[in-house]
Amino acid sequence: MDNIDRNELFCHLSIFERYANAYSPITEKAKRHLSRGINYRYILMQDSLLLLEEGIEKLPYNRYEIGKINVAINSVYINLRGITDNIAWIIYYDIIKSGLSKMKISLYDKDFLRKLEGSQLHDIIIAKYIIWFRELNELRDPIAHRLPLYLPPRVILKSSNATEAQAYIDAAEQALAQGNKEEWHKNMEKYSEIGEELPILLIDNSETMKLKPVSLKAILEKDFATLASLGKDIFSNMN
Repeated sequence: MDNIDRNELFCHLSIFERYANAYSPITEKAKRHLSRGINYRYILMQDSLLLLEEGIEKLPYNRYEIGKINVAINSVYINLRGITDNIAWIIYYDIIKSGLSKMKISLYDKDFLRKLEGSQLHDIIIAKYIIWFRELNELRDPIAHRLPLYLPPRVILKSSNATEAQAYIDAAEQALAQGNKEEWHKNMEKYSEIGEELPILLIDNSETMKLKPVSLKAILEKDFATLASLGKDIFSNMN
């Protein structure tokens, strides 16, 4: 399984962090969202990437590393989504200041954006990031009622393998029904060896009921590059 490019992802994070901390918040509440929000999430995302890289590296020798991988992936996206919320609150406290309920403080909310009309921030968000915000929220946000992101230990690509896998599952279920734990374990072990180790992230949309497979490496590089660009564009136009 191809590993992530940690150095590239760290580089994107560092660019974002540099622009975010070059901004001098006006209000104490905005300062808190920068220091206790964005900066803490920056550290958590770095740690999560290290866990993700380590898990992928060890997976060929220990299939139980898949648990570490999936915890790390969900942590990355929970904090990435959280960073966009922290940015929205900084903009609210320092620029908008009033007139919105808490549920409306979001970079892709129509009422929030309406409060920024006529500003560079409004034009930047609409032109470059609104589609990404919505996509991030709909497909890669494991918070609250959304379904968690998941990287399976193996991916079945051939129909013959799918038939074989189903046979092992059926045999395992029959063994379990008969109380034969040893036979159940044996069939599940065989089932877990079918397929290929691929860095494919499964995104489960709870509304459309569709499962979307994407390249983990590609989606991380896209989202982290967009985050770096967002940091530059937003914070450079707030001072």
